[in-house]
Amino acid sequence: MLCRFLPGTLMIVATMALSGVTFAEDLHQHKHLPITLHSRPVIERLPLRVVDPVDVTLTNFGDTLVADRVGKVLFRIDAAGEASLIGRDLEGLSRVVDSPQMGAHALLASRGSGRIVRMTETGVQHEVAQLPFLPAGLGANPYDGSLFTTNSRTGDVVKVEADGSLSTIVRVSEKTKDLTVHALGTTVSVLLNSGKVVSVGVDGSRETIGYVPATATRLTFHPDKFLVALCEGATGKAVLLKPATSRGQEPQTFAGTPRGTKAMAFDTLGNLTLANPELRAITRVTSRFQQRCDDCGKMMMIKLSTESPAPQKSIRRSF
Repeated sequence: MLCRFLPGTLMIVATMALSGVTFAEDLHQHKHLPITLHSRPVIERLPLRVVDPVDVTLTNFGDTLVADRVGKVLFRIDAAGEASLIGRDLEGLSRVVDSPQMGAHALLASRGSGRIVRMTETGVQHEVAQLPFLPAGLGANPYDGSLFTTNSRTGDVVKVEADGSLSTIVRVSEKTKDLTVHALGTTVSVLLNSGKVVSVGVDGSRETIGYVPATATRLTFHPDKFLVALCEGATGKAVLLKPATSRGQEPQTFAGTPRGTKAMAFDTLGNLTLANPELRAITRVTSRFQQRCDDCGKMMMIKLSTESPAPQKSIRRSF
């Protein structure tokens, strides 16, 4: 099979062996299962000069938002690779999220309090809410424009309405480090200081759903609907882990990352973007892309994996 492109500006032309390929046809439609190619992921450093990239996220439109704490600025890199400055003078910048309803939001935290600032498509920057506590984590409901954060010291999970009003949903049992919002917007997963992960419903319900090491600092959802935590491994390198379902069980390793990685984000396909202040770099790891089927016109998923069978060398016979 001829693989002609990857997302962004990458271009790959290669003949590779396929594994795990299944094509099924019936009288009604032409179906595809994901195609796996034996290959390493494609790693590229995004062409953006940053000093202290503290957070990164991706929008539904394929844009990358990068928060630089030292520069006190927020960058947008569009799908074509063009960078622009959309936020400035953001003292205490710690998190960035994108709300499909309301645009990009930055969380600022310092001296026991915080603020949330909104950046609109028209370039307007204004304060959404003042937080009378030291916040940890920021997430956006994709449907109603509301935001979520936590009081890092008391464990309160706080909802921020689009108009800036605050309400406490529930208090968890420990201090907090981070949170992430489920794609449906109905639950918030909260990372506690001990490494416990608690699922909080917007109705105030709560349930312990997993455990990661206490070195974990970030938490996010993979588009395949599982959680991933960024932790410091035994060797000091950063590692991405899937939470264990019970205490004492070892979390499953999802991926290793370079030493100094401080934030991560997934696009809608599951490709990974990393922010690393030590390297002063934003790095994208592409292991999944889509290509249109020549027969039915539908998009089919193609995955790059070293775990798939390697191409077999052809054997020639002489006569």
